[in-house]
Amino acid sequence: MLKVAMIGAGGYAYELIKRMWLIPDKYRLVAVSSNLDRKSAGKMACLEKGVEIYPTPEDLLEAMKGRVDVIFVPTPIHTHKVLSMKCADAGFDVFLEKPPVAVIQDLDELDAYAQSRQKRIAVMFQSFYTGIIKELKKRIVCREVGRIKRITIQ
Repeated sequence: MLKVAMIGAGGYAYELIKRMWLIPDKYRLVAVSSNLDRKSAGKMACLEKGVEIYPTPEDLLEAMKGRVDVIFVPTPIHTHKVLSMKCADAGFDVFLEKPPVAVIQDLDELDAYAQSRQKRIAVMFQSFYTGIIKELKKRIVCREVGRIKRITIQ
């Protein structure tokens, strides 16, 4: 089981949180950072489930040292580079939402920065990296579900 923390609890972060809760044998959400004054549905749901809430990403990173395996960063694009660098500085690997940064030069810099700290930054592309998607692909390729007639993705 992957123990994770997430910077943010609203918007797309909340969508990720709900997906994690659907597969509790794979993920354990330990904490999120969320402005204490905000009343987002994601933050409220996390409070109901006993997920720890921290007011800033910095507070979260300090509190999570040695407690989680990775930090998810599903925040606005313009914040990705700085937040990912802070995560690497704090000793964490990062799952970063796409697009990872606004310009390719920032991605090169971010990659070099993470490598210099011996940390990994994985860019998530929907759910292609998850075990369930890999298992579905295997079953489709092996024709366990029958012959494919049509595939539609939305």
